[in-house]
Amino acid sequence: MSNPPLDVICLGAAGEVHSRMFCFGCNTTSDTDHQPFKMLPVAISGSTLVDALKWHFKAEVMDGDDNLYFCERCKGYRRASKKLRLSALPTLFVVQLKRFGTADSSKIGGHIPFRDTLALGGVAHAVGSAMYDLRAIVVHSGASIHEGHYYAFVRCGARWLKFDDEIVSEVSWEVVKANEAYLLFYEIQQPQPEQEVQSPVCPTGAPS
Repeated sequence: MSNPPLDVICLGAAGEVHSRMFCFGCNTTSDTDHQPFKMLPVAISGSTLVDALKWHFKAEVMDGDDNLYFCERCKGYRRASKKLRLSALPTLFVVQLKRFGTADSSKIGGHIPFRDTLALGGVAHAVGSAMYDLRAIVVHSGASIHEGHYYAFVRCGARWLKFDDEIVSEVSWEVVKANEAYLLFYEIQQPQPEQEVQSPVCPTGAPS
């Protein structure tokens, strides 16, 4: 069976990030490089998912001869700070933890604690404050990107179900949160009307 396209998996997920630049020469702020996204790749940094997100959105100072910012107001290259911000909140916030190295495709293991809720406004300098509920995670079992096995946990109502090939079983939240997540799917608690996302549908024959 072929894999479903990413657009189906991430239906309604689109958000937007932009760079907020602050020039140290003229003390002005400008927003640039608006980019839509459906999945946010985040480096594993810190001890929790919230730590990793805060690191991803933290301010970066641009200085040095080869890393200066060209300020339109100053009409020249200046030292500046650059900070990623969420300019549009997605209805489905999908986080990809970067568990695979770029050189040899080896896997970065280790448990990164995550919660069943997420406040984006506190970690991503978002345009608005919104709470998200965890709906699903995908786990990779194996030593590298070239080998192993994927399985998923999906929340259906008040229950958590584990999908492992053709085997579907009910598990507790304690079991879910003990896994080394690779992908995490968070759904906004109050979706915008034009971006409503249907909740996962429990499969027929799932354990009750």
